[in-house]
Amino acid sequence: MNSGQLALKQEIFGVNQEIISAGGAAGPQEMGKVMGPARQKLKGRAEGKIVQDLVKAKLAGI
Repeated sequence: MNSGQLALKQEIFGVNQEIISAGGAAGPQEMGKVMGPARQKLKGRAEGKIVQDLVKAKLAGI
């Protein structure tokens, strides 16, 4: 993973955490509450599949 990919992954984690902290989701069953806003904030900078995988991982840890 190069530094650009690492920076993007960190940005995605930050966006996900921001949305979840604002009451966006309480667990994996509420993934859609995070995906919509995350994809909107990251539009054009991250592939949807990558965002989805990271959202799943984050919500699984709640």
